[in-house]
Amino acid sequence: MKQFGLHRISGRLSASCWPPPFSSKGANVDMTIAEGFSIGKDVIIVIAAVAAAGVGIRGLNTWRRQLTANSDIELAKKILMCLYELKALIEVLRQPYKSYPLVPDLPPEKLEELSQEQAAWHIERQVYQRLWSPIPTVFARLNPGLWEGEALWVDGFGKGISAKVRQIEKLVMKVRYSVEEHLHQRDPDLKQFEKFTDEKRWNDLRKTLFSTGKDDELQSSFDEILSGIEAELHTVVRKHRA
Repeated sequence: MKQFGLHRISGRLSASCWPPPFSSKGANVDMTIAEGFSIGKDVIIVIAAVAAAGVGIRGLNTWRRQLTANSDIELAKKILMCLYELKALIEVLRQPYKSYPLVPDLPPEKLEELSQEQAAWHIERQVYQRLWSPIPTVFARLNPGLWEGEALWVDGFGKGISAKVRQIEKLVMKVRYSVEEHLHQRDPDLKQFEKFTDEKRWNDLRKTLFSTGKDDELQSSFDEILSGIEAELHTVVRKHRA
C-alpha cells in the first residue's frame, strides 16, 4: 500500500510537473543556433561591404586613369594645335607677295604731310604689324600648356617638349628681327650711311624674311623641329588609346 501510495504520489508529482521543463542542454543548443544565424548574418554583411568597397575602388581607379588619359590627350592636342597655328601664321608672314592697301591707316592731316615713299613705307609697316599681331597671342596660349606638361609629364618628357618649342620660338624671333631690320632699311627718312652696303647681309636678311621654296632653310628647320614634337606627343596619345 505504501508502495502503491508512493506510486500515486509519484504519479501526482509527475502529473504536476508536466510538461517537463527544457533541460539546460536543450537551451544551450537553441542559443547556439540563434547565435550562429546572427554571426552568419554579420559575416555576410561584412563580405558585401568589402565587395562593394572593392568595386568602388576599382571604379575610382578606372575613372582616375580615364581622367588622366583625357587630360594628357587634351594637353597634347592643345600644344600641337598652337604649333600648327604658329606655323601657318609664319608662312603667311613670309610670303613674298602680299596684298597692300592703297593708303596707310593714318589721320588725314598726317597723310597730307607724307611723301609717296613715306606713305608706301607706312603701308608696308602696317601690313607687317597686322600679320605679326596674332603670333604673340598664340604663344600666350601655348606657354601655359608647356608649363602644365613639365609639371605632369615625368622623366623630363615635358621639359623636352618645352626645349624643342623654344627652338621654334628662336626661329620666330629671327623672323621678327628680319621684319624690323627690313622696315628700318626701307625707311625713307633713314640716313644713307645707316643703310646696308653688304650684299651678303641683304641676302641673309631676305632668306629669313621671305619664303624661298624648296631651299628654305628656316622653314626646313621649323618643320624638322615640329616633326620631332609631333612624334613625341603622338606617343602620349597612343599610350592612352592602346
